[in-house]
Amino acid sequence: MLIILFFLNESLPPSRRVKSIARSMTTALNYINPHSLLTFKPVQKLSLRDKTHLTVTGFVYFSYLLIYSGLEYTISFLTYSRFNYSRMDQGKMFFFIGLSMVITQGGFVRRIPPHLELKAAYYAIGLLIPCFLVIAIAHSTVLLYIGVLLYALSTAFVVPCLTSHVSRLGSPSQKGTIIGILRSIGALSRALGPLLFSTIYWSQGPIFCYIFGSLLFVIPLTCIRWKLLDQKRTERFFYK
Repeated sequence: MLIILFFLNESLPPSRRVKSIARSMTTALNYINPHSLLTFKPVQKLSLRDKTHLTVTGFVYFSYLLIYSGLEYTISFLTYSRFNYSRMDQGKMFFFIGLSMVITQGGFVRRIPPHLELKAAYYAIGLLIPCFLVIAIAHSTVLLYIGVLLYALSTAFVVPCLTSHVSRLGSPSQKGTIIGILRSIGALSRALGPLLFSTIYWSQGPIFCYIFGSLLFVIPLTCIRWKLLDQKRTERFFYK
């Protein structure tokens, strides 16, 4: 940074440089402020409907990944403590999860038409409730693998469908910012989720952790159901 500051000349024409450092800093802070990210504040001149869909989808994305990433992080703890899995056993399990996701995404997710993406995400998030309930009570390898299969199938749908939905909002010049903010929201939730659910796992035990976490998926489900799956408005506006 010091080399750039002192030895490289500014290449941006004077007419395009910012007039105020304070304004520039405020704009930069909007990209790291969680509230600004969740409300998509850096994206200007959006229509009311675009803004509403972005804000709700951003919250759905954040809440889903917060819960999901936290529960995902603790699966290794569960397999070690309950099933005495070695690193090789855990590697085989995650290979099974990854292979299931690849087949699902390559064979099914990419074929979902635009007007069904939100419904697909809705049902995929709903699938995580029985998934983690099964994992919570699993005391056999067969039951565990049934749970992680449901987990893999759900995972393959949610993020691609929500990202695809968001990519249809805003003007062409805004899409990069919109997708970037969505990714930042995802990174924030993935940072907080493991910390939160690891604390719950080790303080309350795995059964409580997974049952509690699975019930929390009702939050993003409710938001999608009542805020995004208003079919008359959604189809009229997005899928003409």
